Amino acid sequence: MLNTYYTARTSLEEQGVNILYLALGQLTWYEADSSPEPRRAPLLLVPVLLERGTAAERFKLRHTGAEVEGNLSLQAKLRASFGLMLPLPEAEEEFRVADYFAAVAEAVAGLPRWQVQPDAIALGFFSFGKFLLYRDLDPAAWPTAAALLEHPAIAALLGPDTGFQDALPTLTDEAFLDNESTAHELHQVLDADSSQLLALLAVQEGRNLVIQGPPGTGKSQTIANLLAEAIGAGKKVLFVAEKMAALEVVQRRLENLGLGAACLELHSHKANKKALHDELRQTLSLGRPAPALADQVAQLPRYRAALNDYALAVNAPIGRSRRTFQQVVGELLRLNEERGPVELPRLAFTTLASWTDADAAHAEDQARRLQATLQKIGRPKSLLFWGSERLVLLPADQQALTHSLQAAQAAVAHLQTAAHALADHLCLPAPPDRAAAEALLPAARHAQLAPPLAGVAVADSAWTQRASQLQEMLRAGASHSALHQQHVATLLPEAWNQELLAERAALLSAGDKWWKFLSNDYRRAKKRLQSFWRGPLPDDAAALLPVVDAIHEARRLAQLVQEAGVWAAGLFGPAWQGLRSDWPQLRKVADYLGLTHQRVSQNQLPAALLSYLVQEPNPADITGPLAAVEASLAQHRATLQGVITALQLNEVRRFSSEGRLEFQPFAIQHAQLTGWMADVPALRLAVEWNNVAAATAEQLPELVVMAETWELAADHLAAAVRQTWLEFLQKQAYTQHPALRQFERASHEQTAARFREADEDSLYHNRVRAMQQHFSQLPNAQASGQMLLLRNEFAKKTRHLPLRQLMQQAGRAIQAIKPVFMMSPLSVASYLPRAPSNSTWWCSTKPRR
Repeated sequence: MLNTYYTARTSLEEQGVNILYLALGQLTWYEADSSPEPRRAPLLLVPVLLERGTAAERFKLRHTGAEVEGNLSLQAKLRASFGLMLPLPEAEEEFRVADYFAAVAEAVAGLPRWQVQPDAIALGFFSFGKFLLYRDLDPAAWPTAAALLEHPAIAALLGPDTGFQDALPTLTDEAFLDNESTAHELHQVLDADSSQLLALLAVQEGRNLVIQGPPGTGKSQTIANLLAEAIGAGKKVLFVAEKMAALEVVQRRLENLGLGAACLELHSHKANKKALHDELRQTLSLGRPAPALADQVAQLPRYRAALNDYALAVNAPIGRSRRTFQQVVGELLRLNEERGPVELPRLAFTTLASWTDADAAHAEDQARRLQATLQKIGRPKSLLFWGSERLVLLPADQQALTHSLQAAQAAVAHLQTAAHALADHLCLPAPPDRAAAEALLPAARHAQLAPPLAGVAVADSAWTQRASQLQEMLRAGASHSALHQQHVATLLPEAWNQELLAERAALLSAGDKWWKFLSNDYRRAKKRLQSFWRGPLPDDAAALLPVVDAIHEARRLAQLVQEAGVWAAGLFGPAWQGLRSDWPQLRKVADYLGLTHQRVSQNQLPAALLSYLVQEPNPADITGPLAAVEASLAQHRATLQGVITALQLNEVRRFSSEGRLEFQPFAIQHAQLTGWMADVPALRLAVEWNNVAAATAEQLPELVVMAETWELAADHLAAAVRQTWLEFLQKQAYTQHPALRQFERASHEQTAARFREADEDSLYHNRVRAMQQHFSQLPNAQASGQMLLLRNEFAKKTRHLPLRQLMQQAGRAIQAIKPVFMMSPLSVASYLPRAPSNSTWWCSTKPRR
């Protein structure tokens, strides 16, 4: 009895189905006429319950109030094996057990040894759930126009192309439900996360689906939301569960939400006529739900949008990066803690805007590689051979470099000696560098071209200040000398001092006339001219006029020379002989010294060169020192270039503002070459740096520059790269998302609090909407009188009917009143064994059988 009690209670509690029956009457039958062993089968099954108050009390057997049932399995066996139709008990107001046993005895009367034992009784477990399911699947029970195997659900489950071919849901896990879905249109009555909302939306679209998950993930909560959505959408749902506990969990949720009036329980002790009548009566007597206040709910989209904007901005990938704003801020905070008081520089990467996280990681990796090299070699600019761009250094290269350094050292010394000698000769200061030595060359070459300057005022500034007067005087002197040379064979020396204006006038007035021999002036003019002429005077006046004009021009030029002689004598010294001066020589002196003073004033020649010229040097003495300097300069340049080539030295990087090595002071050149030659193997450190820097400079030249110039690069270069990238992303995030710039904690928390209130109000608002929809589908008393029938006549007319027949006769009316039916699988089969073909008890989002 104890085992029977627990088994029956477990079935009722877990599956909602009572399988404990009191079997009344018994049919004894045989498999065949020759079968020796009798078979016994119960005929009437009375649903009962075993009860007791305490463990010390006796068990009590009580009728559950459900209908007495026949043996469905026996009926099917007899029909299939013996062709007999076993009657089943009819649900009548006055059911007579004896009459039923008599009807059974009559049905089996033709079979030998078969007999009915009306007084047999037994208490046991009987379940026809699987048999009823089997019978419902009999193709003969289905209408011809809607064959069982043609049903889409059956075809999807058992057909050759097994599987539901539904299109995928419109929304995926990546969809942002607040903006990309119709979630706001759902009748959601309980909180739901994104996965639960996706399930609700998939059902709303009419998809076939399975919802699964471990305990505690909200499956029951999702079912409650699905039922609320069906109620709000005016649909019918049959909710079936293997365990009664699952049904009760959902039922309690709906009751707590105020949606219990829309549910009809058809399991456990609730599945009887009286309970059904009471539930229908209560639902029909409900009034219209009061509308919920929608003011706060109307603010929900605004609150949601404000919170979503910030949430999306904080969690959205920035630019081409996969990092979000909150990740960037967190990494910056951690970086600030790690770097301590060190101030990190910002690297100006030109391609930063096109970086991805992979590019940033590559840059940081390159920075770490540079750091490792820097920690080994120290600051690159402190290297002995800094500036060398060699990537390979072989032993032969070291030997060649040593020879080049030795030759360069000797060339520097030779140049310094030769330059000093030439400078001493020119009375100039010793040159400290190559540029000064090269500056000696034009001075020396200029001095080499000097004409004799004995007694000449070399340093006098008049050579430039009176340059135009000098040129005019030199031209006059030269022209005067030329006129004398031209007419020396024609005129006597005394002619050059004569005034011949009257004679010139007579020649012009009468020289070309036929009567000129009659003119006294013409005759006197010819007579006077004859006195200065060496030979006979020409008869043609045209031949005389040029000579007369030359005499006048010579007098003018002589006067000009005599006037300039006052200051010219002081410049030219003994070389000045007045009209008898050596004019070509004077012009050489004047041109040379004028050019000398001009180039000195233009800093093309040293001013001290004038002192050297005052000493009346011999130009031939300069040739030797000048040639020595020129040769030393060529050797100096060649040997230093050999060193530069051997080192592959970038002189701009090495010497920056100091300029190229060959133009630095001789002392610095000597010190640099000596230092290099003392430690040639140190070039390997520069080679190592060049190789590391070259690999980085192709893509990140800014990183190499920072590594070479920043003193703390050996320890913090990678951190500087990361900070540059993160700060760029942070700035880009502020630019892309106004919500980040506008964020203020207090107002944000206020918005969140208001959103929570509005969200809770929306859940209540959806409950009211669902119940208003349910109320609108209840039968309308004014329209058809159906309400009056249901309220007053329905219970009266069906009071004595079995529950199965009651549900068959009042199916549509019940669906209008109770859109959600909650049953276990066994109870479905038990209560709907003979449902008509047009029944719509099985519903999900659209009618199912």
